[in-house]
Amino acid sequence: MRHPFFTTIRTKIFTLLFIAFTITLYLTAYSSHYLIMQGFQSIEDGLARNDMERVRESITNEFEKLTSFTVDWACWDDSHTFVRNGNQEFISSNLSKETFENLGVSFMLYFDKKGRAVYTRSYDPQRNALVDASPELLAHFSQNSPFLLTPTIRTITKGFLNLSGKIFLIVTHPIITSEFVGPINGVLVMGQPFDESLLKSLVATTGVDFSMKIADPATQPTSHKNNTPLNFEYSKDHILSGLFYSDYQGHDAFELLIRSPRNVSKLGDKTTALTLVLMLFVGGLLASFIFYILEKYILLRLKRLREQVTQIDSDSNEAEIFLDGEDELTDLANGISEMRQAIGRQEKFLTEALDSLGVGIVMVDPETRTIVDANHFALNMLKLDKKGLIGSHCKRFICPDKSGNCPVMDQHKDGDLRTCGITDSNGNHIPVFKSVRKLEKDGKTMLLESFMDLSELEKTQRELRVSKDRYQALFMNTGTATAILGDDYSLVFANNECAKLLGYELSELKSGMTWTQFVDPLCLPFVEKTHQERRTNPSRAPKRYESRAVRKDGETRDVMVTVALLPESSEYVVSMIDISEQKAAEKKLVFQALHDPLTKLPNRTFLEEKLLQSFKKSDQSGKLTGLLMLDMDRFKYINDTFGHSLGDQLLAHVADRLQDIVREQDMVARFGGDEFVIVADEISEIEELVLKAQEAISCFKKPIQLFENSLYLGLTVGVATYPIDGTTPDELIKNADIAMYRAKEMGKNTYAVFSDEMNNGVHQKLHLESDLREALALNQFIVHYQPQIDIETGTAFGVEALVRWQKPDGTLVSPAQFIPVAEETGLISQLDMWVLETSCRAGKIWHDLQLDLRVSVNFSTRLLHQNDIVERVVEILKRTGFSADRLTIEITETTLMHDVTRSLRTIKALREHGISFSLDDFGTGYSSLSYLRTLPIQTLKVDRSFIKDLGTNTPDAASLVKSIIGLATNLGLDVVAEGVETLEQQEFLMKHNCFKIQGYYYAPPLPEKDALIWIQHFLNKDLKNDSPQDAV
Repeated sequence: MRHPFFTTIRTKIFTLLFIAFTITLYLTAYSSHYLIMQGFQSIEDGLARNDMERVRESITNEFEKLTSFTVDWACWDDSHTFVRNGNQEFISSNLSKETFENLGVSFMLYFDKKGRAVYTRSYDPQRNALVDASPELLAHFSQNSPFLLTPTIRTITKGFLNLSGKIFLIVTHPIITSEFVGPINGVLVMGQPFDESLLKSLVATTGVDFSMKIADPATQPTSHKNNTPLNFEYSKDHILSGLFYSDYQGHDAFELLIRSPRNVSKLGDKTTALTLVLMLFVGGLLASFIFYILEKYILLRLKRLREQVTQIDSDSNEAEIFLDGEDELTDLANGISEMRQAIGRQEKFLTEALDSLGVGIVMVDPETRTIVDANHFALNMLKLDKKGLIGSHCKRFICPDKSGNCPVMDQHKDGDLRTCGITDSNGNHIPVFKSVRKLEKDGKTMLLESFMDLSELEKTQRELRVSKDRYQALFMNTGTATAILGDDYSLVFANNECAKLLGYELSELKSGMTWTQFVDPLCLPFVEKTHQERRTNPSRAPKRYESRAVRKDGETRDVMVTVALLPESSEYVVSMIDISEQKAAEKKLVFQALHDPLTKLPNRTFLEEKLLQSFKKSDQSGKLTGLLMLDMDRFKYINDTFGHSLGDQLLAHVADRLQDIVREQDMVARFGGDEFVIVADEISEIEELVLKAQEAISCFKKPIQLFENSLYLGLTVGVATYPIDGTTPDELIKNADIAMYRAKEMGKNTYAVFSDEMNNGVHQKLHLESDLREALALNQFIVHYQPQIDIETGTAFGVEALVRWQKPDGTLVSPAQFIPVAEETGLISQLDMWVLETSCRAGKIWHDLQLDLRVSVNFSTRLLHQNDIVERVVEILKRTGFSADRLTIEITETTLMHDVTRSLRTIKALREHGISFSLDDFGTGYSSLSYLRTLPIQTLKVDRSFIKDLGTNTPDAASLVKSIIGLATNLGLDVVAEGVETLEQQEFLMKHNCFKIQGYYYAPPLPEKDALIWIQHFLNKDLKNDSPQDAV
């Protein structure tokens, strides 16, 4: 038990004041002493650092003095000469004992520029004579010594040297002339002893008490840097500090110990003692005054307030509390009085509030289990007055449990919450929701029991169950697929028709399934959007819309969906009608109206709609819309030759190939006849359309197989773009058509991009024609020869003559640029005849050199069909002396088929003179076996376009080449493969019995002299051991 003395506020305040005064006095005295002594110590530290700095400066001054002597002697013409010739007169005149004494140095060492000692003497004070420098000293001045390194004439090296426990100041300087210029003839070293005499001199000069401790190199660590200060050590009378010095090698040399007196600290101790006495006296007076004020104005008034509060009767609401004054204690007294009155009013309010609640509330004494209070609602429910209920046992009216089963009093639970029944005074059963909780009242635990009448609620639930059964029966038998969905798309309920439409058993459509799993993913964004609008803006959300439902087996069905929100609910009802057959019929009609019946491609009507849509996209994105107009070369010939039925099938195959090369967003349409159109959306640059045109042309390099025919089609493409080349569908189509015809003029099987400068292209063509005529007149053409190799025998069996246009400046014009113009203007015949005569002359020269070579020359259609062509060829052979049986004329399938009758007549006439014929570029033209068997040709050349795909991931190329080789073999024809560029291609051809090849793998087309050199070199090479390119 606490002592009564310590229970009063007065005692506590007095105790706290005493403790606070004692602690404050102690802390003040301690902190004052600490702060004062900190300041005094800071002053003493500063004085000690000043002492240290004076000592450091004194040593620096000694070095400066020694440096001055060293510079004077090193920068002297006599020293400069002495080191070079070592004359004794310099030694006797200048390096006497008196010189060492006057300079105060212990030794002077002269080294020449190669580091060799010239003069090494030291002064022995004990013997008062000059002696030779000790080997131990000289060991520090080897050729690699840092003292002897003099990179410049201003290089001065300083340092300490610990020599047998003695410290020396060392300074070196390059030996140069008195004018302080080079060359450097050597190095002068001066050493001054740091002995007791110098130490006493420094102590006297600085006024600082310090001593020197020389380091023992054998035991001292080498971790200190030069001129490193020591930490301060404090004693009662002195502050001990110091400096570490290292020698020139970085090892500890010595330390200087400095002792600074602590006069300031002694003065601080006296000041602190006087301050403590003064604080003790003033603090006592101040504490007494504070306690007097607290007693008079607080403690006595609190005592009176306590006496008034303890005299108040707990049941009296009229008692008042009064305290004189106008301060916080007065406010406290008034507040206590007002609070007492407010508590009375609050108790009255709570009683009235409990009586007005629509819940029965009773209070039970857990010890006696009797009812001690109840509100009016509880009395009315039990049909009792307060007198009849208060004092009754709780089991009689409000507790339905048997004796001993009360959850709170018998089972010791904190409370009870459940639905049960109670009995009124007439014995009627009343369903209630009952709650029991423990609470404290006047320090005693009581039970507060509340109960709500559930009679009306149970009646409503019975009526709802009847209504639900009625509407459920109606819902399940509507005859329409219907489901009820939650706000989160979860399936709440579905009828039999809904299960049937979705391909499920009704038992499989479980509550909680997500409705979105039954919606086509393409329709889902629209469904989600309308669902959101239905929640936020029901008037804008469509009540009916078309969608696609996904069945259990993955099949999709077109449905008409009707959606309605259920009143007073977040759920909504969805009804669906299957309209799949109706939609299929509509799509069929639309497809027929917008598509070509033969190829199933979009027709012109659809094309114009597509273009309008693409134009809108281009306007929005800022990109281009491309249109490619495609015309099938030679389709008319095939259609007339094989019939319209095969032609229709061919068009269908063309449509399939074109669809394989376009992107998903692009469209292929049939424009009419043998013309097709590709519409390309979202094009960033015209180069993309050019690549697409090239891809379209390339895809028809492979033949189309129909029945027994390999049909080759060329493709001519015109390219136009929106909005550059047209702003309407008609205008864009017209300009693409113009570009396509321009491409036909360029030789077919190519493309042209529409531009306003196409007229300029006509002028350029005329200019090229003029240049071409001039070139023929001035003989600006040359012939290059590409060797043809028999890899089975390892010999060169022939060459192909290829014309080149060489302008006066030496540049070559590509044949692809001038050959089409020559063919169109008729100049090709003159050019071909010139090439023929030039090649025959070269062939005659090679034949005279014992080279058995065939010469192949290309003939154009125009030349082959000239009436006098046979006579002209024979005349050239006679004029050049070249043998006809060494000449091969190469013609293309196109040349041959232009006029088959005339072509065959000319070929047979030339064959009678011994000239051979080769079918060039086989596989790129008609490739029909019906005429190949009858042609009087001896050689079949496989086009380079097929050879280049060998070894790639193009299996069709390998199959096609094998087929051509097999075909030629069966017909008894030689086979020459053009465009062989890799070893892999050569090995493939050898494997399939094609041994005659031509291409860059062996040699490019070469001028006549280079071709001769190459062939001679190649014939002397071992094909098995040397690379073909080594012959170039």
